[in-house]
Amino acid sequence: GIGGVQLAPFMMLYVPIYGAIIYKYRNLNWKGIVLSVLWLMAPVLVAFRMANIYLAFVLYVSMFPMLVIAVADGWFLVPKKRTVLCLSSILVLSPFVGFGFLYWGNLLLADYQRARIHAFMHPGFDGNGIGYIASNLREQIMSSVLIGSNGKEILGMGHNYTSDYIFTYIVGTYGILAGIIICAAIATLIIATFALATKQKNRVGMLMGCGCGILLLVITGLNILENVGLFPISQTFLPFISSGRYSIVLSYVLTGIVMSVYRYKDVY
Repeated sequence: GIGGVQLAPFMMLYVPIYGAIIYKYRNLNWKGIVLSVLWLMAPVLVAFRMANIYLAFVLYVSMFPMLVIAVADGWFLVPKKRTVLCLSSILVLSPFVGFGFLYWGNLLLADYQRARIHAFMHPGFDGNGIGYIASNLREQIMSSVLIGSNGKEILGMGHNYTSDYIFTYIVGTYGILAGIIICAAIATLIIATFALATKQKNRVGMLMGCGCGILLLVITGLNILENVGLFPISQTFLPFISSGRYSIVLSYVLTGIVMSVYRYKDVY
């Protein structure tokens, strides 16, 4: 951050803006797609420069589907089906290729980032550090009951149990059913976001709304996967639930963008 301000949540607001950037290149051929990819990669590379791999991943997997949606909606003068298939394949495969390049290629990652990934892949690694947090999260989830507390104290997480690990805290303290209710509530909101976006006659508004929905989906999914031990320890948050003014502001700004574009849904 700069001056105590966390930049990551504000950089995520680039995602809905990216919808308007793609719209600028509509009715172009491959040149439009190439330019759109360049605008996509710019903030991703900035995130890498900031040594924030989580932010880079979130930006990439949030914006790339928007480009696929734009192609499927006929914005570019290219073979629609083949281009959608090609871009979708890149979207699915590139995170795995990138992960291998970063981890096994021994490039770009800081020591602490490598330790987090290693602890994810080898749960017994660093039992007193990163590995301890990952193991504690798994133990909290595995020992949870349907309703009520699992009786275990959350240790070694500091204030993060109300932000990054809020899902584990809720499930461990109030039960699995509480976690299911939280997930269902957020899922309902995300589905409503996509429903509002797809009703747009305004195509740029449609894509911006879809971008907000995709971003909320990605952030939520990664936070839950981290909490259940299926994603490396990162600085994640659960939209609308985690404490922290910047994450809360981002959640409501994204919702506000969707409501704003829906207001002008009949504007072409």
